[in-house]
Amino acid sequence: MSRRSQSLPTALLWAAALGVCAAAQAADLPPATSLSAKSLTQKSTPAKAGEPGEPKSSARFDSARCAVPESLIAQEQPLPHVGFKLRNDLPIKIVAIGSSSTAGHGASSPSHSYPARLAAELLELWPRAQLTVVNRGVGGDRTTQMMMRFERDVLAEKPDLVVWQVGTNESLAGDTIYAMRELILEGIDTLEMAGIDVILMSPQYAPRFNEKPDHLLRVEAVRATGREKHVGVFRRFEIMQNWVARDNMTLDAMISNDGLHMNDLSYGCTAHLLARQIAAASRAMPVMAIRQPAPLPTAQAKPLSTSAGSLSAGPALVAP
Repeated sequence: MSRRSQSLPTALLWAAALGVCAAAQAADLPPATSLSAKSLTQKSTPAKAGEPGEPKSSARFDSARCAVPESLIAQEQPLPHVGFKLRNDLPIKIVAIGSSSTAGHGASSPSHSYPARLAAELLELWPRAQLTVVNRGVGGDRTTQMMMRFERDVLAEKPDLVVWQVGTNESLAGDTIYAMRELILEGIDTLEMAGIDVILMSPQYAPRFNEKPDHLLRVEAVRATGREKHVGVFRRFEIMQNWVARDNMTLDAMISNDGLHMNDLSYGCTAHLLARQIAAASRAMPVMAIRQPAPLPTAQAKPLSTSAGSLSAGPALVAP
């Protein structure tokens, strides 16, 4: 049976448990750029009122507004390659690939995209790390286009971790969920064969995505694919939905005027939580398969032999 013919057994149940709907529209954005974490965390002159500035990650938003239940950022799957580099003080490279949500459409500047803020947040957790985060988001891209640029934009960077944001533009374009899932499975295989850790990022919780009838199935498809391949998933949709449910933010506070893209606040909170998910998963030690020793040859008893006037078993045991 091909992957495409497999069903999503939990999708309908999961979809029924949530309530809201989605439609995404792509935006053309500038080319991706590489962002050095160290350059992003340098101190800058405080901005005057009404002027842009480069505040520390915790200064631009109240991190309490980012709070979600720990279960939403818990990741069972460890990140062994990142963890190894971290424990041995080796340089760590992360590539963020995706569409306009990764490129940073809706942010006030490239330095407030989620990959840029992720670099700053991780360095607050790992102050001694040699860390680089590379932004490979391209507005309008769907899984098909992302896969076409894997070799150039991802594998060529030789990253230790790839954060792959998928699902929104596929819904807008009408790609089938099964076709999308098939490509994600293929992409994960490609990354893992190259020795790269993977985290998938689900679509955003935003009015224009929530209008699509299949939006909850898209979200569940990303989660189900992560479970199947044993890779982490950053549950962006549920996290953003939780912000609204807990009155941490309103939709207007976390979504741009176009009703689809995030803004400085929500990108900053995404980076804040994703950094903590990555840090925890990097500390977790992978469960290694224990090689069992080869079984010892089983000793066998020699059959009894009889002869006139005697009964002998010969040597007690013989090797096979």
